[in-house]
Amino acid sequence: MGGGLPVNVDGGLKCFGHPVGASGIRMTYEIYKQLQNRVDDPRRQVPGCRIGLSHTFGGSPQVSAVLIAGNERG
Repeated sequence: MGGGLPVNVDGGLKCFGHPVGASGIRMTYEIYKQLQNRVDDPRRQVPGCRIGLSHTFGGSPQVSAVLIAGNERG
């Protein structure tokens, strides 16, 4: 949390598990809330968050998806 590049500030898969299909949605929702500056627990809010990345995989054969989201225009 206090480093130059915060990673898994919500605990990641070790905290929430990995229900295939739902993990990507949960990670995307966390980024969405971070970018809005409206995380449920203020201790988890990344100050000045402007960009987020989530990566998930699953399915058969292995499928991978990456989302990069930001809150600035232009």
